[in-house]
Amino acid sequence: MIIFDANHLWELRRAKGLSQYEIAKLMNCNTSTISNWELSKSKITAEKLAKLANIYGVNHMENFFINTFDMEEKDNEKDYQ
Repeated sequence: MIIFDANHLWELRRAKGLSQYEIAKLMNCNTSTISNWELSKSKITAEKLAKLANIYGVNHMENFFINTFDMEEKDNEKDYQ
């Protein structure tokens, strides 16, 4: 299963040295929307996620999603050791 990891939104914004206000201006939305995305209080569309990835200079699939299958596989490997 692949799940969205909103924590990376905050980490990438901070790494770029940008405020929520600055991102909101670039995204044409308000700061509460940015905050809600970062806190997983509201969902972000694929279009907005791609725009954020472009702003942060990252691949959105690699930076915003976690493949839980890989995590489960690692847990299973531990069980056999």
